[in-house]
Amino acid sequence: MGSTTQQLSTHFPCHATREQKGNWCFSRPKDFRNFPAHEILEDTKTLNIPKNTQKTIVEILEGKKNSTLIQNIKVNIKENASLTYITVHVGKSHNMMYRNINTTVAQSGTYHHIALHAGPSLCRTQNHITTAGENAQINLLSLSLLSSNNKADTIHKILFKHPNCNANVTQENILSAKSHAVFQGKFHIEKQAQKTDAYMLCKNLMLAPSARASQKPELEIYADDVKCSHGTSTGNIDDKQLFYLQTRGIPLAEAKKLLVQARIEAFLQNLNEKYANILRPHTTSWLKSEKILTHEI
Repeated sequence: MGSTTQQLSTHFPCHATREQKGNWCFSRPKDFRNFPAHEILEDTKTLNIPKNTQKTIVEILEGKKNSTLIQNIKVNIKENASLTYITVHVGKSHNMMYRNINTTVAQSGTYHHIALHAGPSLCRTQNHITTAGENAQINLLSLSLLSSNNKADTIHKILFKHPNCNANVTQENILSAKSHAVFQGKFHIEKQAQKTDAYMLCKNLMLAPSARASQKPELEIYADDVKCSHGTSTGNIDDKQLFYLQTRGIPLAEAKKLLVQARIEAFLQNLNEKYANILRPHTTSWLKSEKILTHEI
């Protein structure tokens, strides 16, 4: 596969900065970081990944004032092409972000979407993905780190229209204070999409009794030869683990922090190390927040 960035057709907002390094493309809408209070910034773009190419796009979305970002993104992954799309949402608690991503994956195409939410008071992401050929591969990995009254709403809908396609969806939420995480995932498998292999998982770690997590996984299957499943888990930090660390002389707040950090690292271990290194500085910054450690777990 080729990896030339010249073949990547992208329309970024006029106020965004764009940097290319090899087959990597970094986009940072710089005006959003200082956008006037109570204003709205709209970002519309199309990502065309040509046949037989590999692309990696890293997008950092950072807001520092009472502003709103609305993104509408169209992604076209052609035959035997691969896209890794990494999005990081950080910033102050009084920002709102709405993202709508419509993706088509052609025959033998691969789509990896890695997302981190750590900051905006409201972050809503909708992923609508459709296979456009056999042997399409789809991987969606998302981590939401929520505090205060923040809310993350993640919606994934994957429409399988062709046989021999695979999908793996993992959503992990770590919630403190009065935050709320919502996850809705749906696999729609049409009759001709035989041999589909798809799995969906949502995991919630509750750091405060007032935090909330809602999940709604769905399977709509019309084919008779598929392998599809989903799972969810919700729980608190293990008291036995906390007690063990305290017996080793580690203060309670620090013990909590270590266990949360271990949970985050377990998620990052699912990623290529170079991708994990992009997310790690932002997860570390979130962990340093005093608010996370002062709420009762």
